[in-house]
Amino acid sequence: METSLLFIVVVAINSVAVYIQRRYKTYTKLFGRYNWMAHVILLSVIWGAFLLGLVYLRPPEWKLPSWLHSVGLLVSIIGFLMVVMSWVRLGTIGTLNGRFFGKGQKKLLKGGLFSLRNPMYVGFVLLFIAAAFWLDNAFYLWMAVLSFVLLNMVQARIENP
Repeated sequence: METSLLFIVVVAINSVAVYIQRRYKTYTKLFGRYNWMAHVILLSVIWGAFLLGLVYLRPPEWKLPSWLHSVGLLVSIIGFLMVVMSWVRLGTIGTLNGRFFGKGQKKLLKGGLFSLRNPMYVGFVLLFIAAAFWLDNAFYLWMAVLSFVLLNMVQARIENP
């Protein structure tokens, strides 16, 4: 369950960081013209820590049948494509919250893949589901639920009030 806790902490830090910049321009006050770079460094550290946690922290094993592997492959392809296509459409600046720092697009994207409110976050949910099927471990289904709640219902509301 350390992986779950780490994910909660990382999303909380990310959400608070975006909120304090959006609401109070805290990064701008602290770092001036390097405000976005400071944010990118913070995101790199916290999300990097989470990815390392996925590799090194041993999640509980809640066995799933191995016949789900092929389903996991299909779901992972869909999830990966959603994340990549979202990143391409948003650009790196948009993906890394640039609009709160006076960079990139100011408006929310609509249409196409963005007919889904948060296609990148949906892609992350699908990748956790794929991991569950691929690794025969239902723990990642729990991570998919957690990802949906934290990213789509918390983080997205802070990013798009």
